[in-house]
Amino acid sequence: MNQPIPTGPDRFAFADDFYQKMKAEDGFDSERHRYYFLAADYHGRQAQTAALVMLTEVIANATGTDHADLDVWREKIGMSWLKACRSREWRREQCKPRHTEDCQYADPVPEPKHVLLDVGTRVLVSDLVYNEETRKPERSNPQAGQISGHAAGSGKYRWRREYDIGIYSTHEEFAFADNRVEVHPDGPECPPVPEPAKREPTGPRMYVRDQRGRQGYVIETAKVADDGEVRLRVRWFRPGARPVWKEAGMLDIIAAEDVERCENGQTRDECDSGENQCEPCRQKDDEEGDAIEESMGLR
Repeated sequence: MNQPIPTGPDRFAFADDFYQKMKAEDGFDSERHRYYFLAADYHGRQAQTAALVMLTEVIANATGTDHADLDVWREKIGMSWLKACRSREWRREQCKPRHTEDCQYADPVPEPKHVLLDVGTRVLVSDLVYNEETRKPERSNPQAGQISGHAAGSGKYRWRREYDIGIYSTHEEFAFADNRVEVHPDGPECPPVPEPAKREPTGPRMYVRDQRGRQGYVIETAKVADDGEVRLRVRWFRPGARPVWKEAGMLDIIAAEDVERCENGQTRDECDSGENQCEPCRQKDDEEGDAIEESMGLR
């Protein structure tokens, strides 16, 4: 069985012990006395060497330098390993990979490896924001949605934002396939689309515009009182917009021809800017971008 290597403090204690034995016998002429003297001298020099290596390591940690020989010296000279971490960088042996839970500099437990979720799973997609206090990224601004596909060799999800229970955007967004995408706390099953409430038959769609230029269409009318002003429930042409009530006097009725549409005839709730464009418009932009790169000799 291997015996533990004596440390620097052990060497110092051995040297002092042998010296005290020799001093107690008050003699230097016997063979035993010479042994005490040589042992004390040997262990004393070993203790000095250990102290010098320890001082070198303190300087190395203070200056942010590291040398492989220090680890070898630890093994050869038998220096004491740290019982507790002195800082986030000056770590004891068991905290080399990460500071464990019993350490005052404990690191958060690593998150489990992300398991690729199936298409159709209801999820929460969050942003990752770095927290300076905890020194780790944290989820924020979770958005409910549904995974609609995988992209980039399963390195990303295609997903559709959930605007209401069972109602999802027609446009896809992308998110990295990692722990910022998690199964919805209510379960992976997407709720069914709510059945539309029975309404009175309607005629042609009435389009309106407010004072800020927003456009939409009327889906319901009502009055607060018998002699009150007519109120209109309007759905704006904006992705994910929910119907809102507006006083009729605050809106202008516009013709269907005056509704803003993209080149492919889609209203602004179906084709907006950036990732909210409709598929034909995105395809056209991609083709134009490819043509520009080709003309510049980049392809």
